[in-house]
Amino acid sequence: AQNAGAFTTYNNVQIDNTSAGGVNLTGNFTAAGTTVINGNFIIATTTGTKIFIGKVTINGSCIWNNSINEAITMRGGLQNDGTFTCGTALYTLDTNSQQLQGGHDITFGSGGVTLGAAGAAITLTNNNTGTVTFSGAINGGNAASNFTNGANASVSFAGSVMATGTMTANANPNLVSYIGTGAGQTIEATTDTNYYNLTIDDSGQIATLGGATVVNGTLTVNSGTLRTSTYAFTANGATNITGGTLSINGANATRLFVGPVTMSGTGVWSNTINDPVTFRGGITNNSSGAHAFGSGVQTFDTNSQAVGGTNSLTIASMTVSSAVQNNFTGATSLTVSTALAGASTLTQATNANLNITGTSGITGLDASTNSGNTVTYNGAAQTVKAVTYYNLALAGSLAKTLTGLTTINNSLTTSGTCTATTAAGMTIGAGGLTVGTGTT
Repeated sequence: AQNAGAFTTYNNVQIDNTSAGGVNLTGNFTAAGTTVINGNFIIATTTGTKIFIGKVTINGSCIWNNSINEAITMRGGLQNDGTFTCGTALYTLDTNSQQLQGGHDITFGSGGVTLGAAGAAITLTNNNTGTVTFSGAINGGNAASNFTNGANASVSFAGSVMATGTMTANANPNLVSYIGTGAGQTIEATTDTNYYNLTIDDSGQIATLGGATVVNGTLTVNSGTLRTSTYAFTANGATNITGGTLSINGANATRLFVGPVTMSGTGVWSNTINDPVTFRGGITNNSSGAHAFGSGVQTFDTNSQAVGGTNSLTIASMTVSSAVQNNFTGATSLTVSTALAGASTLTQATNANLNITGTSGITGLDASTNSGNTVTYNGAAQTVKAVTYYNLALAGSLAKTLTGLTTINNSLTTSGTCTATTAAGMTIGAGGLTVGTGTT
């Protein structure tokens, strides 16, 4: 082992000692130029100040070791291609705008990171190609300080994010992950409201939007709960809810999902505030979770899309303003419990199952083109939409009005306590009429 010399200020520093003991830094230390670590560099005491004015570079298989938890000031950025053991003390990055670079992960400890100081804002740009993790808070020294996640960069936040200052995360692509395991996190409102890829992995915790937010790439909720609060939210790419909850929990704001929405694993969609939501890429439900789409109108518009999956789905009020195909088959079904409406067409796929518990004022219902599909009216008194059906089932209670209905390509089935009177001249296909406990 070696100790750094008696001088407190150096110009350029190069560490070449690769022994386990390495080079030990004690007392006050300032590197006025660059610091290049080709060996084992150990912060050995918590006395004095440690300031690195030039860029710090940790080369392959080399080590920065601050396990003693000394506070560090950097003014030229950090490149890690080796091992960066940060410790738990505060890192202050001030005076100059800086970059995080290199191909190996960089993890800052629970002591947090401060960008700039009062009256001297900086921008810290993450261009590292591994993952940069902030285990504690990252905060600006003043309101003009900024953290930018660069193109192809990945950053994870376990603590609070830029409570003072701003964040920019719109580079195509980049990934921002919220991974807090303590108190709930606020999703930072970025400088232009845009994220590219956003992941929520707050196991057992809640992450809440801090402002209007647009996700241009992929939104992933792996664990914990993402709450929209009262802010507008747009997901332009895919939304994947794999094990957590996406919660629409604040009313009277625009919520738009342009890409496909997929629930899988135990992922849950929750809209208990009953707010309207717009979908343009369809919904796939492969999740065992208990979803709540609420009583607000769920509108499907702009693009042709589909609903389906391995588990059934219930939507109270579904407005179809662009073509939608129902792909729920076998033991699964789409249930519209209050109102199926809209100026476009809902098409039943082959063997698809649709349950209508409320009204069916939709302009177009194609229930005959694809064979094997079944539409079931299973509410109380209902008017059956006058279109051609492949299989039509009448269930629930009270009277089903069949006015204008002339053709059922395969079968008509009744059950429950409902009653119905078929129109004169109605054609029923080879499946025939099956009367259960209901009457026809």
